[in-house]
Amino acid sequence: MPIASADGATLHPGAEIRGHIDKIDAAGKAGHAKIWLAFDDINTPDGWIPLIAMVDDVPGVHSIRVDYNREGEIEPASDKRNAALQAATAAALVGAAPGILAKDKKEAAIGAATAAVTAYMAATAMGQELTLDKNTRLELILERSLFFGRN
Repeated sequence: MPIASADGATLHPGAEIRGHIDKIDAAGKAGHAKIWLAFDDINTPDGWIPLIAMVDDVPGVHSIRVDYNREGEIEPASDKRNAALQAATAAALVGAAPGILAKDKKEAAIGAATAAVTAYMAATAMGQELTLDKNTRLELILERSLFFGRN
């Protein structure tokens, strides 16, 4: 839906915006990557004008989420913590099995703990990277009024 100024000038969806990457945090070993985008200006029918906005959504890209509490921050959508905990739980059951079969509580406990820790560490050892492809469409929220139109 186009945005219209008071004098009738319109700005259509897909208007070209210039901006820059403000900050990047790499995924590291156990975290996940983050990228902060800043927007500088937008191309209107009357030329480039300053733009102050933040990302609202990245439509069609379900692997990315926008953190509304941190202006401009985009990060991977999923958190590996729940998957790691599920892997540790399943591994604990498998690790305890030999001790349970031998009716040895100590062996069962050691097997469960060792398998759970190993599975948790394996599941969280690699960080989640973030890829924002060229020409990815972003939905923005204007943080200040955008004045454009005939001068």
